[in-house]
Amino acid sequence: MLFKTHIAFTLLISLYIFPYFTTHPIFSILIMTLSSILPDLDTINSKISGINPLRKLTKYIFKHRGMLHSFFTPI
Repeated sequence: MLFKTHIAFTLLISLYIFPYFTTHPIFSILIMTLSSILPDLDTINSKISGINPLRKLTKYIFKHRGMLHSFFTPI
């Protein structure tokens, strides 16, 4: 997925579950959206890896589409 597809998918899901947010729904959606780009930390050409000072170490530790792309990582 690209940066914009990670964001779009997260916005779609968060708007679907929006009625279930009890406190600070806008803040929750913002956190979910920002967190959706974290799976691309292990890709050197991604937008978020450009601001990650440890991107080479991150790419070395986590293979692409590995643990960072899991739905269970946030848990």
